[in-house]
Amino acid sequence: MSEIGRQYQHAKRRCQERYGFEIKRGQYQQLIGMIRNEQGTLVRSDFRVSVWILRFKGRDIKVMYDIEARAITTFLPLDETRGASF
Repeated sequence: MSEIGRQYQHAKRRCQERYGFEIKRGQYQQLIGMIRNEQGTLVRSDFRVSVWILRFKGRDIKVMYDIEARAITTFLPLDETRGASF
């Protein structure tokens, strides 16, 4: 499995665990498009990863985005502060 495929599978599991819904590949790509078009709130960023709050399915979600790979690596709990510090 490719790096992007592994990141998608991990993110899909975390989305289900933390937000209670399954994310399809098309929705995953939609969220990546929102980040690339800056349609969310940038919480934190460094040279490799950024943390975003996005509005999706009528609610706010927090994701970590790998800038180099152009992929969402995980879904964070909204109240998570530990994952936002690098």
